[in-house]
Amino acid sequence: MSTLVADLLRQVTSRDTQYDSIWAEEERLMAEGIGMRVGPIKWTRDELHEQ
Repeated sequence: MSTLVADLLRQVTSRDTQYDSIWAEEERLMAEGIGMRVGPIKWTRDELHEQ
């Protein structure tokens, strides 16, 4: 039983490490951007939400 719990704990803690590194990569990519530009915004929020 203790081996099972130890394996489970290893899996859970390794996911945290993977999550942290993946999140850091996502933050880097968001900061760099992908070079897309929308252009000037010619609408208001209210215009977008009109029905």
